[in-house]
Amino acid sequence: MKPVQRTFAIVALTTTLVSCGVRNSPATTPTLTAIPPRVSATTATYPLMNDLIRAYGDGSSAYVLELYPANHRTRLDDLQNNRTQYFATHHIPQNQSLWAAPIAQDGIAIITHPQTNLHNITLDQLRQIYSGEWLKWADVGASGEDIVAFSREEGSGIRAELERMVMGNRRTTANARLVFTEAQMVKHISETVGAIGYVSWGYLNTLTDPNISVISVNDISPSLTTIYDHVYPLTNTIYIVGNSEPQDDTRVFLGWIQSSDGQTVVMQSFVPLLMPMSQGR
Repeated sequence: MKPVQRTFAIVALTTTLVSCGVRNSPATTPTLTAIPPRVSATTATYPLMNDLIRAYGDGSSAYVLELYPANHRTRLDDLQNNRTQYFATHHIPQNQSLWAAPIAQDGIAIITHPQTNLHNITLDQLRQIYSGEWLKWADVGASGEDIVAFSREEGSGIRAELERMVMGNRRTTANARLVFTEAQMVKHISETVGAIGYVSWGYLNTLTDPNISVISVNDISPSLTTIYDHVYPLTNTIYIVGNSEPQDDTRVFLGWIQSSDGQTVVMQSFVPLLMPMSQGR
């Protein structure tokens, strides 16, 4: 199968291509082997990949992520320079021709310091904040004075997705305070009065009682259902990407992720491609 720009394939040995907006059915699972998969992860997808590889390896220490977590730009550079073969990411650059297979769904959760007392924000308001045009919480109808906008660093896949879905032709203001991991984002938002930021919704599900507020976007809260049904405005997809379709045991691993067993693991924190039958709809 030739790589197709911005077109995504179901793994496990089909030649079916589907567009980003179409929910994909899990593929038939090939026979499992005992060879560890060679897949890396971005910072935001690391928790998901760690869960998947642990479940796939049945707890064996041999099944580990190939590399430490890093941002999307670093992972892409690793791929282009043969330091990794495949990696999990939320973002596929428009100017790159990559083979990609969807493995999960996610959303970008907008979070604020609890004292902000903000319960909903619109996409336009987010754009005004992250472009640096709005500097006061009074502009948004919230409590507090100065808006303290936190952003992921340049090269982050989560930042690239936020800019794609929210910013249009605008860029994130240079005045935004930069953080480099989901954990740093949650920590700084919880400690900074007037703060606003964003993280993977799936990552939030790995935490216990973080001292932050998760707010609605366009009056829709991020949840398993709203992300699965693609009604939450900041819904996105997690992919495994590479330069070409895998033909080795990585192919087996990706087929397992898209199977009902793999998707059950996905659902522990993230949103599956298809809801397991036991959950119903």
